[in-house]
Amino acid sequence: MNGREWLARRMDERGMSYTRYDNSFPWIEDFPNAQKMFNGMLKTDWPKSLASAARQVHPAHASMFHGLGVHC
Repeated sequence: MNGREWLARRMDERGMSYTRYDNSFPWIEDFPNAQKMFNGMLKTDWPKSLASAARQVHPAHASMFHGLGVHC
């Protein structure tokens, strides 16, 4: 999971201006709002969100990891 890409997509959805350079954002139009958006990433249930992707790209995932505490 790339947090910068995730945040850039959220800012794009909201029409927020920013400058992206390599692995950073040297300037963000509304930094406090961007920080609130980024904090939302912490509230995401990633195992649940990614489970459907795992099933789509790796149909044998559930059977391979059965009994190992990996839920999909």
